[in-house]
This record gives sequence, structure tokens and C-alpha cells, in this order.
Amino acid sequence: MSAVAPAGTAVATTLALNAQRGDVAVQTLFDASNLVLVFIFFPWALITASAGVVMIRTGVLPRWLGWAGLLLAVVFLLSAAGLGMTGGAYAAGSYGSFAAFFLGMTWFVVLAAVIWRRPGAGRPDA
Repeated sequence: MSAVAPAGTAVATTLALNAQRGDVAVQTLFDASNLVLVFIFFPWALITASAGVVMIRTGVLPRWLGWAGLLLAVVFLLSAAGLGMTGGAYAAGSYGSFAAFFLGMTWFVVLAAVIWRRPGAGRPDA
């Protein structure tokens, strides 16, 4: 699902840079790419909340990472709630939605690093 955002942005940017396109087409493509970014927050909220609950309940990964995932799920849902807004911090394409996207990517990178550096990972049980 994360591949949808860069693909949508790449298509919108490619078409927007075409000199023969009018302003209406550019604005439409820009709005569409912002909406794609906002629609990604719904599945990300589900994924981070589910992973957070599992981390907190089982302790399979650090519990602080699980609590951060639950907090991030709330941020995703707040950002996704701005779907119908035309202005403000949570409107599609505003700094709030990009901050949520950045926080999400950061959480996934930290999750990958924690899994990678986990003691005993990759060792076969004897």
C-alpha cells in the first residue's frame, strides 16, 4: 500500500510537468495525489494499531514501540479525518498530513531497526 503514494505522485508530477497541460489539469492531478496520500492513512492506522496491541500484550518487541504505534494510529486517523477539509492543518496535502506521513515512515524504519537488532534474531534453536 505504501507503493501507491509514490506511484501516484510520480504520475501526477510527470503529467503536471507537461507544458501543454492547462492549470485545471495540474490542479486536479495535485489534488488527486494529495487524496491518495490521505487514503493511505486508513490502512496504516489499522496496521500500526494492530502491531501496537500485539507488542504491548505479548512483549515480542519493546512495549514503547507498541505505544508509539497506537499513538501513531490516532495521528493517522486525525489526518484521514481531514479528507473533506479544504484548509487547515489536517486538510489533504497540508503540513499535518505530510507530518503524519513522515512520522509513519519513521515508525516503520524504527520498527525494522528494532527487529534487525533484536538479540537472538536469526539464530537457530538448538
